[in-house]
Amino acid sequence: TRLGLHLLILTLARTSEVREAKWSEFDREEGVWIVPAQRMKNRREHRVPLSQQALATLEELHKVTGHSQWLIPGRLDNKPASQTTMIFAVYRMGFHKRTTVHGFRALASTILNEAIIEVGGIKHRMWSVDAVERALAHTEHNKVKAAYDRGDRFEERTRLMQWWADHLDTVTGANLLP
Repeated sequence: TRLGLHLLILTLARTSEVREAKWSEFDREEGVWIVPAQRMKNRREHRVPLSQQALATLEELHKVTGHSQWLIPGRLDNKPASQTTMIFAVYRMGFHKRTTVHGFRALASTILNEAIIEVGGIKHRMWSVDAVERALAHTEHNKVKAAYDRGDRFEERTRLMQWWADHLDTVTGANLLP
């Protein structure tokens, strides 16, 4: 569960996406997780670039659950962990009535959208709004823009995910490597 929470935070995934993840969805050599369309809220396949920290988390997790088809198996090996596994873990950490697992996505969105870099005395956003939204697997609500802009910003999201993992290491004073 601890490693599952690490992965959730590092990948910006929804709880159900991590909880129901299968080992077959991960290409650890290419550093990508492909979440099938049928498991996505918007019913579109989602490619998630994996940071070095996420890959290390997967390696640790594989030592524990690699015998199962599920990343986080439930009590019965033929089912994933229950819907309450992660939220109850967060509660046991002392966050009951203070946050939810899904709240990590809102935190990430805020930080990523407010990240600034200064170049030549001029401040710029580090990440495009589109890259942040696609990292969260959000779809474009403007139907005209959605019809014309079909890019997934994968290269930018790859840099974004590594920056996010490194940022978490920095602000927590720890290394999120397991």
